[in-house]
Amino acid sequence: MKFDGKYIMDKLESNMQCLYEDEFWKRWYDRYILKNKTRLKIKLAVYDTEFEISIDKKDIEKFYYASRLVTERLNAYTHAHKNSKTEHEIALMTMLDLAILSIRKESNESK
Repeated sequence: MKFDGKYIMDKLESNMQCLYEDEFWKRWYDRYILKNKTRLKIKLAVYDTEFEISIDKKDIEKFYYASRLVTERLNAYTHAHKNSKTEHEIALMTMLDLAILSIRKESNESK
């Protein structure tokens, strides 16, 4: 029995969710089958660092909002503790603050 490449790709595409539950295969499928049509590369600036990441197009606003929130919190902690804490301690305090914010939001949504 002979199959052409299009048939195999169509079969893979139609059964993707059933066949490949592993994260590796989802990334492979996105990269080689969809050719990253659902992904977008953006540049984010967080505090004093700018970097490029690849995200789902639907999440772009969330990432920009998150980078602004992290920068604002980090700036606030840096301003308040710049002479008494190290940069590492300030970063950890910021992460804890954001984690508490997330936990509070989850507990409010579950009520």
